[in-house]
Amino acid sequence: WEDTHTVWDRGGRNVTDTLAVIKTGSTAIKFLYIKNLGSEECELSLEASGGSDERDILIPPGASIAMRTTSSVTAATVKVATAASSGNTTTIEYVIAI
Repeated sequence: WEDTHTVWDRGGRNVTDTLAVIKTGSTAIKFLYIKNLGSEECELSLEASGGSDERDILIPPGASIAMRTTSSVTAATVKVATAASSGNTTTIEYVIAI
């Protein structure tokens, strides 16, 4: 274990009602933390399902999620948005281990 390391990426972003990736690329995500700093609910999609993205997890205002993920979860499949067609925005902070 001493010869391995994990790269951490952290930041914040504004979230609209259109699903968008947090981090570009196709690197596998090993750990994911997202906190909703805004006043609107944030929806998280972890993978594309039959060509359409399913919003798997709801993150209420002020709430956060943290999870270890499998190798099938990549930067390209982690997407966030507010409720579809709502026109609402929120802000999140995140930490990702790749």
